[in-house]
Amino acid sequence: MKFLRNVLAALVALTLFFGLPMFFFLMIAMVSGSADGSEPITKESILRLKFSGPIQDRVQEEDPMAVFNKIFGDKDAIGLNQVKKALENAATDEKIKAVYLESPMMAAGPSTALEIHQALKNFREESGKPVFAYSPYYSQLSYYVASAADSLYLNPIGGMDLKGLSANISFFKGTLDKLGIKAEIFRVGDFKSAVEPYFRKNMSEENRLQYQELLGGLNGVMLEGISESRNIDLAKLNNISDSLLVRSTKDAMQYQLVDDLVYEDEINAKLRAFMELEEDDKIPFVGLNRYNNSVKRKVTTSRDKIAVIYADGAIQTGKSEEGKTIGSKTLMEELAKARKDDKVKAVVLRVNSPGGSALASDMIWREVLLTREKKPVIASMGDYAASGGYYISMAADTIVAQPNTITGSIGIFAVLMNFEKFLNDKVGISHDIVKTGLFSDLGNPTRPMSAYERQIIQSGVNEGYEIFTSKAAEGRHMSQEDLLKIAGGRVWTGAKAQELGLVDVMGGLETAIAIAAEKAELEEYKISNRPEMKSKFDQLFEDLNEEVQSKIVEYRFGPFANYAEELQRLEAIEGPQARMVFDLEIE
Repeated sequence: MKFLRNVLAALVALTLFFGLPMFFFLMIAMVSGSADGSEPITKESILRLKFSGPIQDRVQEEDPMAVFNKIFGDKDAIGLNQVKKALENAATDEKIKAVYLESPMMAAGPSTALEIHQALKNFREESGKPVFAYSPYYSQLSYYVASAADSLYLNPIGGMDLKGLSANISFFKGTLDKLGIKAEIFRVGDFKSAVEPYFRKNMSEENRLQYQELLGGLNGVMLEGISESRNIDLAKLNNISDSLLVRSTKDAMQYQLVDDLVYEDEINAKLRAFMELEEDDKIPFVGLNRYNNSVKRKVTTSRDKIAVIYADGAIQTGKSEEGKTIGSKTLMEELAKARKDDKVKAVVLRVNSPGGSALASDMIWREVLLTREKKPVIASMGDYAASGGYYISMAADTIVAQPNTITGSIGIFAVLMNFEKFLNDKVGISHDIVKTGLFSDLGNPTRPMSAYERQIIQSGVNEGYEIFTSKAAEGRHMSQEDLLKIAGGRVWTGAKAQELGLVDVMGGLETAIAIAAEKAELEEYKISNRPEMKSKFDQLFEDLNEEVQSKIVEYRFGPFANYAEELQRLEAIEGPQARMVFDLEIE
């Protein structure tokens, strides 16, 4: 009997262990699948855009994490694809009477903000419908987006940030010195600054110059957009920003940056008046997801396709992690499939990447080149397409970027760490070596490198730079000598890159798709987005695992968690790298 009771107890435990979590996840999936509904909008409504979460290039039409995020108070990711789709459809939808924008603190890159700003302007121009914007506080980026509205309101006791941009770069040499760790640095190009944090305590003059010009370019695009939308002279706006003249909400009114200072109940009253509602009537808002789910998809009978392949994240060998890393294996497979698919007439490679592994970048470059030999390939650069991100783009027929895309950074580096002093002095661990050849333990992190060994590794980095620049010159139809003048690891804005010949056309993803259709001589076509986004359960478990790992690091290192993650990324480097600074904070 005791044996039987143990067996039954084990069965019950297994049922609870596997059954309840599965039931829980199934309930989440069922609720999230129907949370927004797909019923059509039947009454006159206001499209409400609330930018409270991070904005990515694309998200699933029905967010599998929506309900789960709400349970735990997390913010849903928003897709640029969702926002632009909604505004495009709303422009011709008679039931949508206006757009209401809430964007106090936007988590988006510079070109993403530009695309939303432009999409709002296009909506106004094409539809003649108003855009209302309100927030208790505007960050610089959120104000830039909101400035595209007809009517812009601010809370009377709120605030506005308009003071120009700054970049904060962390330097780790002091920490490494204290720990007794020496970074062995190998690079080509005085502007290749990704390794500076490991052998300097401040920025080099070259690095300061390039980021001063980069920030000036990004800030210029933002202020030009605000100047045009708010009809404020650009020189006057520059002075307002540089002199920090907006220090209160009254200042914002004085300099015509907002139309009125109102509380939330007052903006709601304005919206009710616009919709001709009574004082107590509920405002007929419709959210982004619900609206997109209610709109019937445009059906085309064409068999022809344009494949849009998303490359988002740092570049590495192996498989991609959705929205985080670009795996060479994954992207090469997608390019090969598109190349061999007779229905795919052209390819758009959408790049959002600061770079990564030089080897992985070159492997992807080769697949882009092979695909280009069969059909048109257009590169569309998002917020970042620098270093390795530029590498994978440069074999395309045409490169499209926004004026404030961060690109270029054509250079190579490698980092090796010497932990000998740290292990000996701090931990008490020593090492001894047996080897068959003089260089059998080349790169051993427990001993210093010889001058000759450094020369060997530096020559490999030099060779990588030679390969990078020669292929870039070939792809851009210029001499390598001319290419070298604008390489050296230097970062450029998209607008400057176009002047230098590194980029062909200014525009977003739609511009790239239009160019692809023209080159393929297509009038009707379907868009095939690739790689296919993960299933609800795959995404759920991946996000849970990432959240757990992040919480562990945060718990262990507290306010120094970001620095711990930086060192983890450094430890994960394999081989020469073509990438920018690991974590550039632009504010």
